[in-house]
Amino acid sequence: MTVEEFMKARYIPEGRIDSAQMSPQQILYERELFRKRLGTNNMGPNVAYNNGVSSAKRWAELSGGRRPYKVLDIGCGEGYDIHFMNGAGITAIGLNLSVVEAELAAHGRIDEITKLMMWDGSVNRDVAVGSTLSMPFPAESFDGVASSSMLCMVPYSERLFGSSEKPIESVRKVVKESFRVLKPGGLLDISTLARKADKDPVPGGYGFTLAFDSFIGMREHSYDVYDDGGYVVESGNIGLRDLLEDAGFKVQKLKINKEDVEDDEITDTWETPSFIDALCAKV
Repeated sequence: MTVEEFMKARYIPEGRIDSAQMSPQQILYERELFRKRLGTNNMGPNVAYNNGVSSAKRWAELSGGRRPYKVLDIGCGEGYDIHFMNGAGITAIGLNLSVVEAELAAHGRIDEITKLMMWDGSVNRDVAVGSTLSMPFPAESFDGVASSSMLCMVPYSERLFGSSEKPIESVRKVVKESFRVLKPGGLLDISTLARKADKDPVPGGYGFTLAFDSFIGMREHSYDVYDDGGYVVESGNIGLRDLLEDAGFKVQKLKINKEDVEDDEITDTWETPSFIDALCAKV
C-alpha cells in the first residue's frame, strides 16, 4: 500500500473524534506502518515529547494567565502538544488530516518510559479531522493558533485529497484560514522549515519526506520547493512575512534558527535543518 492509498483509506469526513473509529490494536499497528512509511520514526518520540513540553510553556506565557484560553493546534499529529497544553490550563483543540493520528491525539496517553503516545479509552481530548485549507470551525473561535512543523508538508498532504493548488498557494490558504478562526487580538505561532538540511544533497531528503515527493521551505521573503532528494524544483519571491501581512496579521517576531535535535535522534536521513519561527497577531 502506498502512502497515498494509506492516507486516503484512513481519511474520514470532517468531524470531531468522539469515540474510536478503529480498535486500539488496529490504531497502534497502523500508526507504526504510517510512521515507517512517512519516515517520521526517524525523529523518535523524544523530539515530539520535548516539543510538546516547550509548546505548553510558550502558550502558558502567551496567554498571560487568561482562562479560558482556547488554542487550535493545526496538524496536531499524535497530540503531544495538546496533551501538555491542556495540562498547563490551556483549552487545546487538535486538527489533523490523518484519522490514525487524530485517534491517538484524542485518546492517547504518553508512556513516560518510551515517550510513545499509546491509545487509552479513558482519555478524551477534543480533536477534529479536516483540512487546514478549509478549517471546520466558525470564524473568531480561538484565542490562539499553533502551527508546529506542518506548513512545510501541507502542499503534499492536501494534494492527496484532490487539491491542485501550487505549494505556496496552499500555505497562503492555511495562513488566511488561521486569521479567520482567530478572535481579534488572537495570536498565530508558527514554526516551519526554512530550508533543506546542511549537506547538499541529502540522501533521501529529510527523514520525514522519504515518502513525500515534495515539501516547501519558507523564508522571510522567498520560498523553495524541494523534491525528496533535497533538490530545489520551484522557487519564488514570496515569503512567510509576506503571506502573514497579506492576510492581515501584524508580525511581532520572525527569525530563522537551528532546530535542537538530540544526537541519538539523528540518522543518515536526518540532518539538523533551519527553521523559521513567527509570532503574529490578528489586528
